[in-house]
Amino acid sequence: MGCGATADREIADAGCHPVLARAIEVRGGPLTSFRRIVRAEVYIGFPGTWQFEYAFHLPDFYRWTIHTSDQPDHYSWDGHTMRASVGDTVVGVDSSGAAPLRSHALWNAITNLDFLCTPDANARIIPQRPASATEQRLLVRLADGSEYRLAFDIQSRLIRASGPIEMAPYGSGLIVAEYYEHRRLGKFLVPTRSRYRFAGRDLSEETTTAFDGNDPAIAEQFGISKP
Repeated sequence: MGCGATADREIADAGCHPVLARAIEVRGGPLTSFRRIVRAEVYIGFPGTWQFEYAFHLPDFYRWTIHTSDQPDHYSWDGHTMRASVGDTVVGVDSSGAAPLRSHALWNAITNLDFLCTPDANARIIPQRPASATEQRLLVRLADGSEYRLAFDIQSRLIRASGPIEMAPYGSGLIVAEYYEHRRLGKFLVPTRSRYRFAGRDLSEETTTAFDGNDPAIAEQFGISKP
């Protein structure tokens, strides 16, 4: 039995829903952190081709970087405070606890899957009627009543997700993501193409150009000390 199956069993023993446990195993095992670089075709706001970098660490550390012709723009969330910076210079701080980036961090936590297998999620996982015999669906209901929907293909790969998000300056709405062209990048099987709709409008299409999972440097980036 491989290490992925062992990790799967440990996650399931901790209370992970079997569909999630299987998806985590198929992906390549637990993923406590990741860094993903994408080429994005953006359709609303500032349409055009952009390069984004997303970094995430359980439970809710998140950083979105927009690469520009000058210094990169960073938007980070540490679980309590949102910071905006240009290069290394902080240009804005929101410690209200309700900054828009909080919803982006939560979206990444939900679609990361591992978060849903931890007590921090405080989530109810409800199986849904599948669209076909080749698909499995889960409804994720959080303690605050918000709901996310996840769909997995016959190979237990995440292929679709939807849920609430705040997209400044456009307000709150439903984001729907489709994931496809799964490939193994390093240890992990990840979707290399994704398509997003927000509030019924095409938002963006992304192509993953680089992916790092469980890199200790990600924890260092967020200032997370090892136990």
